[in-house]
Amino acid sequence: MNSNSIDTNNPKMRIMNAAEKVFVDKGYDGARVEEIAKEAAINKSQLFYYYGSKENILKELVKKHIDEAVDIIHKTFDRNTLNSKQAFEQLIDHLAYFFEKKESILKIVFIEMLKGSSNDFSLFELFSPLFESISMKTQGMGREIADREKSIIEFFYFDIMPIALFVTSRNKFSEFYSIAFDRLSEKFFEIYRQTQTKYFERMQKSNKDESM
Repeated sequence: MNSNSIDTNNPKMRIMNAAEKVFVDKGYDGARVEEIAKEAAINKSQLFYYYGSKENILKELVKKHIDEAVDIIHKTFDRNTLNSKQAFEQLIDHLAYFFEKKESILKIVFIEMLKGSSNDFSLFELFSPLFESISMKTQGMGREIADREKSIIEFFYFDIMPIALFVTSRNKFSEFYSIAFDRLSEKFFEIYRQTQTKYFERMQKSNKDESM
């Protein structure tokens, strides 16, 4: 059985896919449970049976993407990642590809966070498990994180936010600056990869200096 048939026959997956579409189109506040149920081709009572509320749907949607991101770390982050430039670049490529495909959920959590009266922390909830997973693996390989606050600020604002902002704004950027979409994506990820690689090289040099 292929993945598409599994998604079609799984009502919870249909609800997740439908909610993601409706939240992007209408915004979280503007989205109605009836619309999500209709998009998922199920009745409203069935939706409430699985999730109970629109808030729980959003939480589960964020969790689904968190689990996917953490799974990438488990599969691709190992001792070589900390010691090999090539392995590090492969991890960057995997994460870049992953987030490039997450435009919808990123738009949803950005919109919710930027509301002036919002108490929504979905954006941070989406990325924090990724940081924790990398931190645990790094420490498990004998590399201590001396300054946790510095590390999480660097991770969020210099590793994650550039790519998240790009993915959510690239269509408008491409239109405004008259840069072909494919060329824009190619150039961005080339620059992002170079920037991350330079950081890796500085980190390696710092580790060598400390060990001397």
